[in-house]
Amino acid sequence: MRLTEFLRPDRILPELHASGRDEVFEALGALAASLEPTADREEVIRHLTAREEEYTTVLGDGIAIPHATIPALSTPLLLLGIAPAPIQFGPDTSAEADVFFVLLSPPGGQTRHIKMLARICRIARDPAFTAALRSGGDAPTVFEAIRAVDERHV
Repeated sequence: MRLTEFLRPDRILPELHASGRDEVFEALGALAASLEPTADREEVIRHLTAREEEYTTVLGDGIAIPHATIPALSTPLLLLGIAPAPIQFGPDTSAEADVFFVLLSPPGGQTRHIKMLARICRIARDPAFTAALRSGGDAPTVFEAIRAVDERHV
């Protein structure tokens, strides 16, 4: 399973301007709703918030993977937002992130959901990859960086 099976340039916000978790979810919820007619923005935000309040999705090194099951979806939706500066995202002030992989999955897709989360975690440990994401550029440039590292990792 590759990230590029579910991620495209139009699913990337290379300049995510947000001052906190709620604004991150607002921006990415709006993106999800604009891309997938069955993804209701409010429902996406509600599910992401509930999941984040249950247990933070901040991995460390500025990476977070907010994820949720969205009943109205029929296929997974992977989004990426990159903030110009770290945002306080977790339950304490030390949990900051500036790279947000958002995975939204339909019910019944737990195996694929877990595999995709594992893949993101594996690839996010590559310092060259995270540096490439943070180096700026438009969505196609960011997508190319993802495609390149996605091909190198098994």
